[in-house]
Amino acid sequence: MENKKSTDELKKILKASKTYDDFFEDEKEELIFKSISEYIKIVMSNKKIKATQLIRKSNLDKGYTYQIIRGDKKHPSRDAVLSLAFGLGLNSSETDKLLRIAEYDALYVRRPRDGIIMHCLDNGVSITDANLMLSEKEQEPIGKF
Repeated sequence: MENKKSTDELKKILKASKTYDDFFEDEKEELIFKSISEYIKIVMSNKKIKATQLIRKSNLDKGYTYQIIRGDKKHPSRDAVLSLAFGLGLNSSETDKLLRIAEYDALYVRRPRDGIIMHCLDNGVSITDANLMLSEKEQEPIGKF
């Protein structure tokens, strides 16, 4: 995905922003991150999410989650990335950014499983309830790592 704004435009927006958090929230689709770990840490900081909360809300193993956060696990599975998106409270657009950083395809509404996941992310559904919905629709639940 190509960036839509020039670097100069982003500099002007940053200068005009009251806080970096405001800039980040508005322009995160334009920013480039070197790793999934970097992006997750920034989102956790901006949303004031602790690692323990992320672990609980994502349904991921504690050790595995810490490996991702520290950057030791550089390429988690697509389902692990989706689990993290639920844990971080991301919407489908933000999840697409996370998936791209992790070098996976974005969610695709024409795939029934992805469409259900998009719906759940955009409506604040927990990963547990998302997995129930996936199972009801005979789709693979999130969590097959």
